[in-house]
Amino acid sequence: MKEIGIYIHIPYCKRKCSYCNFHFSTNISTKDQLIEALIKEIRIRATEAKDMQLTTLYFGGGTPSLFSIEELKKVIEEIQANYNFNGLLEFTIEVNPDDISEAYARSLKSIGINRVSVGLQSFIDQELVFMDRVHDAAQSFKAVNILQDVGFEKLTVDLIYGLPNSSEESWLFNLNELLKLNVSHFSAYLLSIEPKTKLFSDLAKNKVFLIDDDLAMRQMDCLLEFCNDNEYEAYEVSNFAKKGHRAIHNSNYWNRVPYIGFGPSAHSFAGNQRRWNIANNNVYIKALENNDVYWDFEILSEKNIFNEFIYLNLRKIEGISRTLIQALYPQYVIETLNDLDQLVLDGLMVVINDSYVLTAAGRKVSDRIASDLFKV
Repeated sequence: MKEIGIYIHIPYCKRKCSYCNFHFSTNISTKDQLIEALIKEIRIRATEAKDMQLTTLYFGGGTPSLFSIEELKKVIEEIQANYNFNGLLEFTIEVNPDDISEAYARSLKSIGINRVSVGLQSFIDQELVFMDRVHDAAQSFKAVNILQDVGFEKLTVDLIYGLPNSSEESWLFNLNELLKLNVSHFSAYLLSIEPKTKLFSDLAKNKVFLIDDDLAMRQMDCLLEFCNDNEYEAYEVSNFAKKGHRAIHNSNYWNRVPYIGFGPSAHSFAGNQRRWNIANNNVYIKALENNDVYWDFEILSEKNIFNEFIYLNLRKIEGISRTLIQALYPQYVIETLNDLDQLVLDGLMVVINDSYVLTAAGRKVSDRIASDLFKV
């Protein structure tokens, strides 16, 4: 039976973080109507997963931990009623540290959630203030400790590096604080500057200044050295896990396993089609109420599919398989293998068994490498 994943987008936050361009609203007055719209979408799209096994379920956002346990249960029960839920391997919810109490954590476990993603971002209070996060470092430790105490063995946390005013020393402090949590998985993202964010505006007005590229790359070196020293596998450019603790949801995404996304702005993927919902809470709600179209889609071209294959596999520790290129994309074999061989000569990739894998130097310019390999 083919696998499928489900992603639920919860489009609410207490506050807008300075760097974030994900779709959300700080106005939660539409929450009840949004839940009803979500339930309707879950029900009417069940045929897309007919004869497929749901292996991962992921509540992301936004801030899913703004939903009460009863609100979460309402959505979960609709999924259970309409999808093949029996073989579920991983059920993740994203939470903010300030939302976690012992009672809430125990309730999350009681409704079947077995993995929690905690949005820490930093252990330095000044950095959290700069990012407009609601929590402080002390709440981060408290939240993770509570989750561990109630029995969550699968925990992951997020960190951001490359922040203005940061240094190698401040980033190493964050990594060493991470060790105290004893988590089996974490994600670390180089700060990206996205349009329509406060950070983007502040940079344009010279209110803040980015660190230089050399320092950002030294922070990446610190990250990779830290992972090597502490037995975290850098199994993807931004994701790191102890042995046996890779995220199934993340891995399925990179391996192009089909998934359905529910909620405003959520994306779906199956075969050669991508679909995305309208990124507007009120429009989404009204469209579901009135049985109107609330999504758009694209049929991926041959080049689109190849480019996705390159981008996704380039980021993985397993790299780009020569055999798969030859089997799946014979029309691009000669040019692509020549390009990959040149990257090996340039020291940006190495050949391991059958695959081309990024070196440490290649990881620093992975987006440029992918772009150069794309077919246009």
